[in-house]
Amino acid sequence: MRVVGSSSGSGPTLASGERGAVLDGRPVRVTPALTILDGPNLGECQRLDEMRRALVIGRAPEVSFVIPHATVSRSHARVFVMPFGEGDRVKIVDLSSRNGTFVNGERIDEAFLEAGDKVHVGDVLLRFDLVDPVEAEFLEEIATRVREADLDPLTGLYRRTVLPREGAEALRGCFVRGEAFSVVMVDLDHFKKLNDTWGHQAGDEALRVASRAVLGVVRGGDLAVRYGGEEVALLLARSGEAEARVIAERVSAAMRALPIAGLPAERRLTASQGIATARYGESLEDVIGRADRALLRAKRGGRDRIEVAE
Repeated sequence: MRVVGSSSGSGPTLASGERGAVLDGRPVRVTPALTILDGPNLGECQRLDEMRRALVIGRAPEVSFVIPHATVSRSHARVFVMPFGEGDRVKIVDLSSRNGTFVNGERIDEAFLEAGDKVHVGDVLLRFDLVDPVEAEFLEEIATRVREADLDPLTGLYRRTVLPREGAEALRGCFVRGEAFSVVMVDLDHFKKLNDTWGHQAGDEALRVASRAVLGVVRGGDLAVRYGGEEVALLLARSGEAEARVIAERVSAAMRALPIAGLPAERRLTASQGIATARYGESLEDVIGRADRALLRAKRGGRDRIEVAE
């Protein structure tokens, strides 16, 4: 196993005490923290403090630091505070990830971290720092603003503006790794009639219900985007036509199962859906265009159905 980082005591050590921590012999209130510099959830900061001495970075929803990116393994790396001499050090250990963990450009199995280190988990860039409470509050405020800017306030889905960044990057990553990538376009059936009959408030509630159904089905590394009006785009990394169809069927079933407040109990949502699986070298716009044309066939074919791009 390759180990990076000094074991002779060089580098900062942390010692806990009543007044916070000690950095190189100076009493200051700092905690170790990892911040996302490039990738999904940009600006998110996760800290290690007295209440949490370890965290696992990964794509799986059950880990403590979730990064929904196709290049991040479900359980990718573990970061923890460990006793070292008279203080503590912070160590990162790769958990046999597929795409590796890198510290300052070097792939590692495990390493001690020092303030300012750049950490890559897959293609996502993190920075390790020792932050005081004021810095921590600032980082959290920035992360919140970024998240809110990327999310549609009505549905909680990503805005369409993330597609050139997150969507195109996910597609490129799948091409590089030789993995499948599919797009599912979802359009609510008879949405205009619903609005005209029960009002825009009921229409908004229908959109929220549809979004809950979608978010309950998509996986950690997928992107669910409000593409426009009542249309949703699902970007599915590592998914070919068969996997995409399963997800589309689950979305339809989830929508039918959820009641819409203010509407008769028998009025349930249905959706027409179109699927396209990327051909090597295609742009994201090309894949979305083919999925949209398949969606149009589903609507012309009677709605509440799934069509696959030719």
